[in-house]
Amino acid sequence: MRHMNGITATLVAALAALLLSSTDAHAQAGCGDPDADGFITDVDGVNVLRAAASLSSSCTLPTCDVNADGVINDIDGVNVLRAAALLDATIACTGAPINDFVSEVQNEDGPPGSLRVGAAPIPGQGAPDTIGDIEGNTTVVAGGSNTVDIPYDASAQAGAAQAAQAGQLFLVIAIADLEGVFVDGFYTIPLSAIAGVVRVTIVFPQSLGEGSFLLCPATEFAGALSQYGVLQQDPADAGGGVLQVSLSFSPSQDLDLHVVEPAPNGEEIFFGHRTSAAGGMLDLDSNPGCSIDNINNENVTYPEGSNPIQGMYIVRVRMFARCVAGTTPFTIVLNNAGLTSSINGSFNAEEGGGAMREFMFTHPPSA
Repeated sequence: MRHMNGITATLVAALAALLLSSTDAHAQAGCGDPDADGFITDVDGVNVLRAAASLSSSCTLPTCDVNADGVINDIDGVNVLRAAALLDATIACTGAPINDFVSEVQNEDGPPGSLRVGAAPIPGQGAPDTIGDIEGNTTVVAGGSNTVDIPYDASAQAGAAQAAQAGQLFLVIAIADLEGVFVDGFYTIPLSAIAGVVRVTIVFPQSLGEGSFLLCPATEFAGALSQYGVLQQDPADAGGGVLQVSLSFSPSQDLDLHVVEPAPNGEEIFFGHRTSAAGGMLDLDSNPGCSIDNINNENVTYPEGSNPIQGMYIVRVRMFARCVAGTTPFTIVLNNAGLTSSINGSFNAEEGGGAMREFMFTHPPSA
């Protein structure tokens, strides 16, 4: 596990030097949220459907073209209505370069993060520090994920308690480069308490590049933004492909990822058999034998040009050896012929070597 203290003073200073002018963080319309109230609701869905029918609407192309196909149509409206009902939906507008770094923000205790388009908000001079030491992996995988614990205490922000009670206190998650320059777009998550710890899972696109970047959370209400916390993210040398199964976990245990191909071959890809005849390969293995590398990610990929076997696959996550005490949550991200899904699991504190979790999926995904 890594936290803000692992970031060099130079990087923090560079970031702080850029946070000079105040911006209204929350008045901006978000992807799928044309009324800019901070939530994707059925009202937003109706707005999108009205725009699709060329009726009066608060929609703009950057906020309502949620499947990024260049037009606002009924498909976008259905996606927004599905998101409002907390069903699977595509909410990935153009005009949000943060999508080059983050494809989804999941919230363990509430609604998922809402993507906001436009410039990331900047705190004013004298903005309080509300974000504590961030716990999460610094090594990440393109097409994988990172579960991060973000402690916060907004009590120094006058009016924050009332904002939390009214559902108007938010966690902002932005992305900056190592010089502290923010990319456009950010995510917001409503906070129900003035202080606490938010556990979020950041899902990364397969197109994530090789360059390191900064994950930056802050608290915000009524346009008042705190200083940002910082967690550096360093992409590992691991592959995407037409089929990819990626495992991330924390703290540092010897967890192993196994992928069993469909019958009749049924080859099992894992640390003892890293490549299958169909082209699947384990290209990232972490903490073998509790030789801790703190990568905390494992990855099985079928590279572009390979031809994965069609049928039912089995994914196994095995606790090969317990290296440290405590509960060990994990996330599997599946990139399956262009469809991305994820599942969360954990090993409890009493489980030791040999404990296993098992999941199944079909390739190609069923309609």
